[in-house]
Amino acid sequence: MFQPDLMGVESEGVAEAVRKCIQSCDIDLRVPFFKRIVASGGCSTYDGFCARLQHDIERKEAYGATVKVSQPAHPTTATWEGASILCGLSTFDNMWVSSAEFQEYGPSIILRKCSQ
Repeated sequence: MFQPDLMGVESEGVAEAVRKCIQSCDIDLRVPFFKRIVASGGCSTYDGFCARLQHDIERKEAYGATVKVSQPAHPTTATWEGASILCGLSTFDNMWVSSAEFQEYGPSIILRKCSQ
């Protein structure tokens, strides 16, 4: 996950992907984002995952920010829990993609909804 090239996969590692994502954000948000990285999902439960992620991000340029990687209490279900909360908010109603819309338009419906 950190060095996919070792497996012959031409891709950046997870730490580089997180760092690039934060770098693509508004400059005023970068420092707070580096301080609030949350690792969730099954792979984040591997021993040392959060420490390695934090170390690898710190090793690269992080705008002098303190890097803090944390893990929610239930990392394997945290993403699902967050999504279920969003589903209950009317603010996002126009962004949902129904199964029927996906069947009719395919993956392109995602871009269409997100660019509105």
